[in-house]
Amino acid sequence: MFLEPWIARPAASRITTGTRRLRNVVRNEAATSLRPPHTSLHLAKLAKLAKLSDMVSQPSSYLLVISDRQALAWIISSQRMAFPGRRSASVSCLRANDNLLLYTTRGCFRHPSRDRGRVIAYATVDSEVSVLDMPVEFNGRIFPVGCSLHIQTLTPYGAGVELAEYASRMHIFRNPKSWGIYIRRTLVAIDNHDYCLLQQALGEVAVEPTKVITEYVV
Repeated sequence: MFLEPWIARPAASRITTGTRRLRNVVRNEAATSLRPPHTSLHLAKLAKLAKLSDMVSQPSSYLLVISDRQALAWIISSQRMAFPGRRSASVSCLRANDNLLLYTTRGCFRHPSRDRGRVIAYATVDSEVSVLDMPVEFNGRIFPVGCSLHIQTLTPYGAGVELAEYASRMHIFRNPKSWGIYIRRTLVAIDNHDYCLLQQALGEVAVEPTKVITEYVV
């Protein structure tokens, strides 16, 4: 009743479509403001927001693709990761506690005809990506941004989870026969299904890093 004075009456007796819409908006807003705070709709909205908040707070998971043995040795020994400057935007999504599965390409150890692409380690992110005080250089390439890692498990040299054997069961590879085209970047996001699949397989062959780290850095 008290809302009627808020609605501007048109000059003509006929109410225009715009005025009618405005009146409906005002009435809806009033009904919302007068609704008790603990109605079923209100509680449903709170539950949805809580669910979304939980999803945001959950760690994300990625494949960390490594194609150079010198870089791999540095990553494992220093427990850090560095990225090219041009990719700083694409890796800025990394957050502390995110999961990383370290994947070495067939050419990582310079024997592509002998080696296989393997997941060899599990790590968690210890810091957000930021500009390094001193850029890292590998094979003439500069890597000016990076983050700290915690290497949790590591396979013995030459061992690991061959990604090709799991490609048909992974969600990220929409075309499993051409799975290699999906991992042509340093950081590849994977869903929880793919992460758990690879993590379970890795757990069967990986050990405590200090037991095998010298096999990679010497």
